[in-house]
Amino acid sequence: MSKLGYYIRRFRVNRGFTVHSPFAFRFIKLVVRERLPFYAFQNITDPYERLLYRTAVYFHPASISASGPGAPRALEILRKALPDAELTSPDRSEFHFGDSPIPGPAIQFLQGRHSLPALTTFNLPRATIAISRPGLPPASYPLSLP
Repeated sequence: MSKLGYYIRRFRVNRGFTVHSPFAFRFIKLVVRERLPFYAFQNITDPYERLLYRTAVYFHPASISASGPGAPRALEILRKALPDAELTSPDRSEFHFGDSPIPGPAIQFLQGRHSLPALTTFNLPRATIAISRPGLPPASYPLSLP
């Protein structure tokens, strides 16, 4: 896929077009594209950190893993959002989508205590958010922040 084709696809996915999964559509519309202020944003200025905070509050996962550049800061933000969640920073080799590694910083939200082989990933320019949840098919969505 050409670079222009990738940007056009990302633009369409950001608005909910070509997203057939109700789970992914709700996440894109209610978390990624949300423009209203959030109660904790007075202390968080970076849009990616705000997205991580909103994502953690939206899913309220049992455990979260962060890997790659920026993982310590991401874990700090996530600890503010979910003080009772299990936060880990594993080896990057544990993050994968199918047989290929996830590029860039990766945050994995686990609905159970153990990782599932199928991940739904949301690929942002500066981070990748991976969701492990029973019943979710493996899928990948290129996104950008509004």
